[in-house]
Amino acid sequence: MAPRASAVVLLGALGCSSTPITEEPDGSAPDVSVDVRADSALPPPPDTPPPDAPPTVDTTPLADGGCEPPLLRCGALCAEVFRDPRNCGRCGNVCQPGETCVANTCAVENPRRRVMPGIPCAANADCGAEGVCQLAAAGWPMGYCTYSCAATGDCGATGVCVASNLGRLCIRTCMTRGDCRAGYVCSPVPGSMVSLCVPSCAANPALSCGSYRCDAASERCATACRTSMECSAGSACTGGRCVCSGSTACGAGRACNVATTTCQCIDDASCGAGARCDRPTGRCVAR
Repeated sequence: MAPRASAVVLLGALGCSSTPITEEPDGSAPDVSVDVRADSALPPPPDTPPPDAPPTVDTTPLADGGCEPPLLRCGALCAEVFRDPRNCGRCGNVCQPGETCVANTCAVENPRRRVMPGIPCAANADCGAEGVCQLAAAGWPMGYCTYSCAATGDCGATGVCVASNLGRLCIRTCMTRGDCRAGYVCSPVPGSMVSLCVPSCAANPALSCGSYRCDAASERCATACRTSMECSAGSACTGGRCVCSGSTACGAGRACNVATTTCQCIDDASCGAGARCDRPTGRCVAR
């Protein structure tokens, strides 16, 4: 069976969005809109499973016979239909040999032999074939391996293809926060059964959020505003977005670009060894 394309739309750089999902005309998995702001973990504690280990989930039905969302009752068990190759997307939908179930869709399993998305990195070379390391200096604690992709099948069993301001990238999926490394949160995509491991803004709000405030409950950056009180200190709400000023705390090695009204890196030295400041985007990128 040929794999079907599936994508998640990742807008902005690392927050949340309430954009609804809709089913595609051809019946394929719908696109999902979510904003994961990080212009920015610590090494995982000893009892944290490695990033490529599948999360453990209790598949035992509840006392009333139902299943804990987002699990679905399939026979005697509660199935993880978003990644169960025996019940992919729906009960009884079995993926073919060589396929895996990712984001409710059967897809060819990691055909490019890439390192799993979301592992720590300091340079692109740490991520294997076609890997791009999103740097700690850009808001991704301990670095985060990503890969260009056209569909979820390019991302292996633990990733999903998302469209972002950085291009289409493989991002690690999760069930709970324990599935993500320290410094990251498992953020559910509104209206879907897909959740993504994205940076927490709690440790360094200035670096992660720039002109926006870090929401203490979700540990995600805000993505819109109605008043300047919803922006970081020194920033102002203009046209529904927070814009920085010379008094905005943008984080170490960063400053407000008054032309773009966003916090950006200052120079190559501010990005650390093995990285440079990309002037057009104002982001630290691996050399």
